[in-house]
Amino acid sequence: MEGIGTMELEQITSFLQGASEEEQLVLQQVIEGLRRKRSGEYRSSIASVLLLEKEFDLEERIAKMRMPLTTLTQNSLSIAHGGLTATLLDTVMGTYANLLLKGKGKAVTSEFQIHYTAAGTGDYLDATATCIHAGNTRLVMEGRAFREDGTLVAFATGSFHVLVDN
Repeated sequence: MEGIGTMELEQITSFLQGASEEEQLVLQQVIEGLRRKRSGEYRSSIASVLLLEKEFDLEERIAKMRMPLTTLTQNSLSIAHGGLTATLLDTVMGTYANLLLKGKGKAVTSEFQIHYTAAGTGDYLDATATCIHAGNTRLVMEGRAFREDGTLVAFATGSFHVLVDN
């Protein structure tokens, strides 16, 4: 392996030999996500490691993503980590913003606000994104994250600046 020396490989091997079941599950998810990124299924490392599933419906003007709740995505209270819930919402909104641009530039988050309304529990969180406003230089998006029972977990808005390809 280029970039990893013998010492690092020995450290990795030693860690794996003593890994708890929880640590093994986290490593399996990370490796599976990186494998999917390498195969081209994902473009970003964060989406691949979180195993985000995506669905876009341009006719309905909505984007959807699902994040499995695993040991990796839970906090010490065994509920969805708030930062990863925010990442899910930013990702679904940003991905949809970029899809709406149809190759006429790239959208990057310039402002993001989130409100948490309930604990993220269950097997997964579903997130939706809609576009509130699409201008030449800025898109304003809305995102919502739900538990599998339909309970709203978080609501977010985000502004996305459009970078024009030169």
